[in-house]
Amino acid sequence: MGTLTRLRDFTADRDATPPIAISAQGMDDEFDQILTESNAQDVRLDTLEAGGNVSTADLAEDAVTPGKTSFIDDTLAATDTHIMVADGTDFDNVAVSGDATLSNTGVLTVGTGVITSTKIANSTIATSDIAADAIDGTLIADDAINSEHYTDGSIDLAHMSADSVDGTKIVDDAIDSEHYVDGSIDSVHIANDAIDSQHYAAGSIDSEHLSADCVVSAKVADNSLVNADINSSAAIAATKIHDGTISNTEFGYLNGVTSNIQTQINNTVAGVVSNVQDNVFRICDDADNTKDIAFQSSAITSGNVRTITMADQDINLAPTTGTYATECFKSITDGSNVIAADSVRDTLQILGTGGTSVVNTPGTDTITINSTAGASVGLVLALG
Repeated sequence: MGTLTRLRDFTADRDATPPIAISAQGMDDEFDQILTESNAQDVRLDTLEAGGNVSTADLAEDAVTPGKTSFIDDTLAATDTHIMVADGTDFDNVAVSGDATLSNTGVLTVGTGVITSTKIANSTIATSDIAADAIDGTLIADDAINSEHYTDGSIDLAHMSADSVDGTKIVDDAIDSEHYVDGSIDSVHIANDAIDSQHYAAGSIDSEHLSADCVVSAKVADNSLVNADINSSAAIAATKIHDGTISNTEFGYLNGVTSNIQTQINNTVAGVVSNVQDNVFRICDDADNTKDIAFQSSAITSGNVRTITMADQDINLAPTTGTYATECFKSITDGSNVIAADSVRDTLQILGTGGTSVVNTPGTDTITINSTAGASVGLVLALG
């Protein structure tokens, strides 16, 4: 109901100092005013009670309860973390359940592992939706990744399986020495005739890497071999020296020579040469050096020296025609054809006719031959 203006005036008149007297007519007018304004107020109230005439400003705080609305359940309450959910008739407060939880600040949290592929629309997952290192080999289909999916330079040694790179995967002329492990290239990986002298480091080829009999004289520089290059057990045949006419046996005669041989020969005098082995010492013909005179001392008793004394004259030792032929064959007379005599040291055969006899003294070197005049006797003497 609105404020009565005249009553306010009336109040003012009543409270005036000094008070103003109100006449009966004034009182009547005031009551008429009260009725008029009261009726007007009823009209205003009826207007306010009509639908749509109450505004938010007309309502006091918390003045409307669930029971005053038709679309909210009368039991609706402000329960912590609950939300309002309609059931087709009205709204009520319910708790969030299932795969997500809701905080009283409005944060909705989806449970771990509750979103499956059926919940995701095809082609809707972007790179930013995937956590780092979240996708492993089990999640990638076989043969699904090709070169366009790799970042340049991203494939390192740890991600390549053993023996996975063959020659078809390598760009021509892309591999140089820094890509080979030391000692990794063996003979089966080198093409025939692919390596020449420019590929060898100076002095890198040793005897261990040369096959037997592979170096011929044409490969050896002239005047390059020195004594140290020849093995001490090489045993080079004498026929490989000079013109090949000297044998190993002849070359072996030099063993023990301590100085120039020709000088030694030229300087040979009595008493200088001592022992010379009889199988080494030879006297050869001055015209034909294949004609030799050899001496043999094997029959001499060990520790003994037997001396051959040269007569003071030229001697020809040819049988029957030599210088001493007449000394070896005497004409004696003996009655028997062959007379033989033995001693401990000597054997004597007397060949001839006539009256020839022999007297041998055993144990001595004396043999006495008795013969008659005119007998022919031949002597054969062997020293034992």
